[in-house]
Amino acid sequence: MTLCLLLTALAACKGPQRSQAQSPISKDYSSDAFTRAAIRQATRLAHQHRWHLDDAWAYYNSTDSVHRLCLNFRTQNILELYQARAQLVDVVEELLQNLKSNPLTSSRLAPNFSAENLLIHVDFQSFWGLYGDSKYVGWMGLENGMVYYYDFDVKNTQNDQWCNRIETYNKSKEIALIEKEAEKEYQDSLPAPKRVFEYLNE
Repeated sequence: MTLCLLLTALAACKGPQRSQAQSPISKDYSSDAFTRAAIRQATRLAHQHRWHLDDAWAYYNSTDSVHRLCLNFRTQNILELYQARAQLVDVVEELLQNLKSNPLTSSRLAPNFSAENLLIHVDFQSFWGLYGDSKYVGWMGLENGMVYYYDFDVKNTQNDQWCNRIETYNKSKEIALIEKEAEKEYQDSLPAPKRVFEYLNE
C-alpha cells in the first residue's frame, strides 16, 4: 500500500519546466526606408568626415510612428571643440533634411520630429588622443536636445575628473553658424590672390 502511494505521488510531480524565451522584438516593423536612409547617411559621413557607423536603430511609439532615431559612430579624427561641433551640426541638419524630404520616411515620423528626437553618439578612438594630447574631443553625444562634449581624459580610468562642455543643440547650431559666417567674412576680407603674370611683371 505504501509503495502504491509513493508511486502515485511521484507520478503527480512535475520537474522544472524550461521557460519559453520571450522575444525582445514585440512587432516586426517595416523600416526599410529608415535603414536605407541611415546607411546612405553613414556612407556619406565615412567619406566626408570619416565617421563610421557602428549601430543604428529606430524607436516606434504606440501609433507606429518613429519618435526616436539612434546612431552610434566611431572615428579616428582628432578634433578640437569647434570642429566637432561644426561636424555634428552638419550631420544633424543633413539627416533631418533627408528624412523630411523623403516621402517614405517623412510619413512615418512622429509629429514635430526634430533634433530632440535624435540620439547620436560619436566615439573618438585616436591613439594620439589617448596617449598624446588628451585635450581633444574624445566623446560627443546628442541626447534629448542636449549636446555633451568630453575630452579624452574621460577614457582614462586613472582620472577622476575631465573637461567637458554641455550645451543645447540650438546653442551648438547657433555657435557653428556664427563661426562659419566669421570665417567667411575673414576670407572675403583678404586681398585677391595675384595671378602668375602679375608676379612676373613686378
